[in-house]
Amino acid sequence: MICKKCGAEIPDNVAFCTNCGVRTEVSAAAPQQDAVSNNVNQSNNMAGGMPPQGAGYYQPQHMGIGGWIGRMLIPFIPIVGGLVYLIMLFVWMGDNTKDETFRNWAKAKLILTAISIILTILLVVVFGAAIASIITNYDSVW
Repeated sequence: MICKKCGAEIPDNVAFCTNCGVRTEVSAAAPQQDAVSNNVNQSNNMAGGMPPQGAGYYQPQHMGIGGWIGRMLIPFIPIVGGLVYLIMLFVWMGDNTKDETFRNWAKAKLILTAISIILTILLVVVFGAAIASIITNYDSVW
């Protein structure tokens, strides 16, 4: 079966797409077991708007501490680290196989990086103009 939302290939007997988490047609057409226990299980599993967990269901990929530390240390690689980091933020931001939280982190980090670059350029221009003005005035006094 093909997911209608993301186009990923998914097994025929799953209730949710294992790639994006959208409900499949199989889950809508599946026979109801015990109405009371099914409603209880469904309300417990759908807390927070997430599909139920277990075999055949969407399960977000959680990143460990080492993964976060590694991603945070990339910009500190001498010479090429900053450029590699910017490229990787764009890659991570658009990677639909990653957890949505991670993609949002990459988007936020990219926005903050852009703001930092703009502020740095503005400060360099302002302080550069101030220093140039001081040097020009200093030379004219002598």
